[in-house]
This record gives sequence, structure tokens and C-alpha cells, in this order.
Amino acid sequence: MKNNVMHMWRTFWFEHVSNTSWSFIRMGLGVILFGEWLVLLPRIPLLLTENGLLTPWVIDPPSMISWLLEPHSARVMYAVHGVVLVPLIGFITGRYTRISAAVLLLYLFYLWQLSYHAFPTTGHRFDVLLLVLFALQGSGKKMMEVWPLRILQLQVSATYMSSALKKSLLPDWQSGNAILGGLEGRYATPLAQWIATQPIPMHVYDVLTWSVLFLEFFIAVGLWIPELRKIAMITGVVFHLMIALLFGLLWFFVIPLCYLSFVSCRAEARQTHM
Repeated sequence: MKNNVMHMWRTFWFEHVSNTSWSFIRMGLGVILFGEWLVLLPRIPLLLTENGLLTPWVIDPPSMISWLLEPHSARVMYAVHGVVLVPLIGFITGRYTRISAAVLLLYLFYLWQLSYHAFPTTGHRFDVLLLVLFALQGSGKKMMEVWPLRILQLQVSATYMSSALKKSLLPDWQSGNAILGGLEGRYATPLAQWIATQPIPMHVYDVLTWSVLFLEFFIAVGLWIPELRKIAMITGVVFHLMIALLFGLLWFFVIPLCYLSFVSCRAEARQTHM
């Protein structure tokens, strides 16, 4: 019994699988990061330079550390942002993946420092997690240990599950107020604002609210069940498309990108049983 448990544990975390899905995740993440790079480019003077809001240090750090953590002139920040394009291209093309991922990770932490330790969305936290995994694992070999994919699987499932549980406890998510408020909120796109002005009965919003909770729970569980996996993936992609159309939150697409971690293990399991 103990040997069987240990074998299952080693298989779950350290089985060797093809890195095909891992490579597609790398390329997809690289494209997403390039999109974020482009979005940030015209906002550099406002967000990343010494012209923005600054707060004093509680304890003055050494000058070298202070220089690395503080914003600088627009010219310096444009130069730094431009240099980051080199490891970004290397990451997308799979050249020096570990080094490229490590450099991009340091740059994201620098942006995080300048943003007062706040991430814009959950998707940006996935960016950090993926870069950590790529810095550790790389992406140059045809076969790889499965543990980075397992971590992604658990993180994706935990994200949907915790989101559903948290929403189910919030007062606004006990009725359609959450959906209607979102359609009228600060992130609402013109399409969402138009929908909010239509004479839609409140009970429709009630149903939509509870549907969101059910879908998040279903995705969290369904991705682990081979018979439901394809439906869960399609549901998740459509779900995030609706979020993008109604609220303009494109960066959440890094989460359905991570669905590919389940595809790899499913394909490997099929080969193992043949």
C-alpha cells in the first residue's frame, strides 16, 4: 500500500512527458507579455518615471539598492523598457529560456515595486508564476518532468474554486446586483453599458449571477475529469471572452492558456495506457 502511494506520488509530480504543451504555453505567455509591453509603452512617463507620485522610504536603503528600486527619468525608463524587449523576444522564440524568464521576472518585480506592491489583475499573478516556473524548468528539451504542469493545474483549479467560494459569500453575489453593477461599473465596455440600459428583468441577472458561480466551480473540477475536460475548456474560453467583451480585461486570457497543462498530461496518460 505504501509503495503504491509513493509510486502514485512520484508519477503525479515527476513523470516525464512531452514538452509540446509547455512550449505552446511559453509562446502564448510571450505574446501576452509583448501585448503588456506595448500597452505600457505610451504610459511610461506617467507610471514609471520620477514625475509620478513618490513616497519617502521608511528606512533609507543603500544607494545602489535605492537606485534599482526607484523610478528614474523618462529617458532612462524608455531605455530600460526597450532593453527588456530583447529577453522578451528570446522567451517567445525559446532562446535562453531560463535567462530570459529570469530577466523578465526581475522587470515585473520592478514594475510591481513602482506600483506600490499591487498587481492589476489575477492574470498578472499568473505571469509571475509562469516566469518562475520557466526560469526553473526551461523549455529546450523534448521531454520534461511534469511538476511545472501540475503546479499550473493546481493553481488554475484553485483560482476558479476560490473565486466561486468567495463570491458565494459576498452579499452582492446573492442576487443579480453583482452582474448589473459590473455592467454599470468603471470597467464596463460600451457593449456592457448598452446591455445595462436594456429592460432586462432582475431575475435574469439573478440567474446569470448564480450561473457564473456554477461555471467557475465546474471549470475548477471539470478540468481534472477526462470526460468533462473539453467541455470545461470550451466553457472557460467562452467565459473569458465574455469578460473581455464586457469588461475589457484581456489579461485574464493567460489563465485559459494554462488549460494546455491538462492537455499534455491527458495525452501522456493515453500513451502510457497504450
